[in-house]
Amino acid sequence: MSIKSQNCFRHIIKIILAVLIVFTSTTYSTADEALQDKPREEKPYLYEIRPAKIWDDIFHVVTFPTRMNIPDGMVLCGVLGTTGILFWQDENIRGWIRDVPGNDGTDAAAKAGKWLGDGRLIVPLFLVSGAGGYLGNNQRLVRISVETLETLALSGLSVQILKISTGRSRPFRDSGSWDFTGPNFSNEAFHSFPSGHAVTIGSVAGVLAGEFESPWIDLAAFSLVGLTAFQRMYADKHWASDVFLGSAIGAATGYSIARHRKEKTKPRVLVTPVTLQPTQPGIQITFIF
Repeated sequence: MSIKSQNCFRHIIKIILAVLIVFTSTTYSTADEALQDKPREEKPYLYEIRPAKIWDDIFHVVTFPTRMNIPDGMVLCGVLGTTGILFWQDENIRGWIRDVPGNDGTDAAAKAGKWLGDGRLIVPLFLVSGAGGYLGNNQRLVRISVETLETLALSGLSVQILKISTGRSRPFRDSGSWDFTGPNFSNEAFHSFPSGHAVTIGSVAGVLAGEFESPWIDLAAFSLVGLTAFQRMYADKHWASDVFLGSAIGAATGYSIARHRKEKTKPRVLVTPVTLQPTQPGIQITFIF
């Protein structure tokens, strides 16, 4: 792939990410404003980075199994079932991906997918966006940045535990998709399951999906997830089941944290004055469930 093509795709990816972040930080609807937390302080964005707030997010994710309802269980079963099906088809899918003709366009798209899932790019990007939101008094941008960094930490930790404990062989070793060696701490060739790149971009997509109920944001974000998933298989670094489960872990964690923060900002009790009789004032208390 030519240097000109690499630079072109690098700029395109930067523009897409910048547009996603700026759009999500500046698009305010009336309904969303009602959900925003507005603590009584001069700098409300500071509320988003309070240790107690961050710990509450972590606790919410860790204790998810204790709150799982029937719809949650159905989604979980769907993810695990799809992962299982992909396990059986990993070899066939690898063959299909290897048949994709290589050219400058395909190689450039794959390279872009790798950048998107690289934590060395994504983490600094959201550190900078968080700092920009802080300096610009933009509460939403701070919140999105904090949520993404939290998600990357939590989902990344879970993926690393799975990688090390399962010891799945990467496709390029040609030892088969069912080659699991067990705990392996040092050899990256046995850290295939799940994909770390997929969980990184999946985390970003999950946060954006949770922050905004916008099909356009969802389409853009999860298109980038698909691009990264393709690259990891195209580069023969991961099986299809690796990238699917990694994307699902990141997206589910990010979505859960983003929705939790928005739910926590909803007013639970409304107190409004009423007149019981012409000369007898009163109050009405409304509980929101």
